[in-house]
Amino acid sequence: MTMANITLTSAKRDAILRGLEAKRRPIHWTAGKILLAAVLAAVLTVSAFAAVSPMIREALANALGSFIAQSQPITGVAVEQDGIEIRVVSALSDSGMTRIYCEVQDKTGDRLGPNMQIGAMIEGLPWEPDSTMIGTTLIAYDKETRTALVELRGSGGSSENDFPATIKFKAFKPIEDLKDSSVRVPIEAVTEKTLTTMLTEDGKTVLQPNQTELKLEKTEQLRFSSVGFGSDNRLHVQVAFMGAANRNDSYVLTNARSRSGREDMLYNEDADFISFCQDGIWYEDMAFHVTPSDLEDLVFDDLYGSLYVKPALEGEWNVDVTIERTPTLTYETNVQVGGALVKKVNLSAISVFVISDSERTVLGHRPTYAMLRDGTKLILTSNCVSSMWALDTETNQGHAYDQWTFNEPLDPAEVVSMNFDGVTVPLQ
Repeated sequence: MTMANITLTSAKRDAILRGLEAKRRPIHWTAGKILLAAVLAAVLTVSAFAAVSPMIREALANALGSFIAQSQPITGVAVEQDGIEIRVVSALSDSGMTRIYCEVQDKTGDRLGPNMQIGAMIEGLPWEPDSTMIGTTLIAYDKETRTALVELRGSGGSSENDFPATIKFKAFKPIEDLKDSSVRVPIEAVTEKTLTTMLTEDGKTVLQPNQTELKLEKTEQLRFSSVGFGSDNRLHVQVAFMGAANRNDSYVLTNARSRSGREDMLYNEDADFISFCQDGIWYEDMAFHVTPSDLEDLVFDDLYGSLYVKPALEGEWNVDVTIERTPTLTYETNVQVGGALVKKVNLSAISVFVISDSERTVLGHRPTYAMLRDGTKLILTSNCVSSMWALDTETNQGHAYDQWTFNEPLDPAEVVSMNFDGVTVPLQ
């Protein structure tokens, strides 16, 4: 969660979290107490999953970054099904975002992996209508204990109260990601020779497999099967899936490009991507609107996609937990910033969350900074973690939801104004 371009004095780290209406017992913060709180939070976080490997503990500490003291250690919240155990171990939440960290452990086999597509969600987030952004990220995987650390996140809300939530996992799909493999398409091997085509069971035209076989050095899970022009007057790039990746849900893609700068859509318009199986082997056939006269101008992107190297795990892993919000200061404002009328600014020790009436204008990723009471300017432009626009269909009014995180915990009472794209929004 470390962010760039933030200048924060040591005095700000010792600031008092004052003026907050919190459910937790008010604490008067001093430098010593802040250090003690951080240590205690770290101890609590570690104790929440003491049985897990040091690698997973370190990964959680890195994910929480400077906000360990603001995080919520969670113990005794777990569910197990089919030998897969889900343990909720920590949460970090304020009025605009929630991040929940779970361990996923295979207790009976080796069915998970360091790269997975994960189907999961947080149910019960008290967000504004049509404003929610959700996501799931695999933070780390420990091969020795067969345990993954997974982050579930949501943003776009404005509630400041603790809330009950249900963590739901539905699927784990171990994959081999091709994005960094640099598997190039051998365009130089293509000639004007017409290759044999065939029809799949559902009537799609593809090349007959294995006409121009080519093994790959960078992966044992793929090989080129047939690459060239078919009798349908289209250029086909056909790949065969090998070994553990020979599954119906594996896929690879590429895009045709122009060396001379011509419009790429000329080559990619109505391109077909067809998966089919023959003699127990799965293939991906990609067909492009390219003619032999285009070959000198043509280049392909490296292959990208996902190879499913293990069977998918599917089920229902549901666990209930109460999420604690970090205390928030809320300011009602009425300042026009371009096409956005800033109506509410929520400040916590973690982030700035802004709600605007908007005609399809968002503030995120524009020049943004927070001005502190002592004159410190916190540059937040590159710290935007959420920026979205939504239409309220009942009122036909558009709203923007934008959020920026701090680099370190900050006393929200020290922020006297926000500046968006050169326009100052006073807060005190």
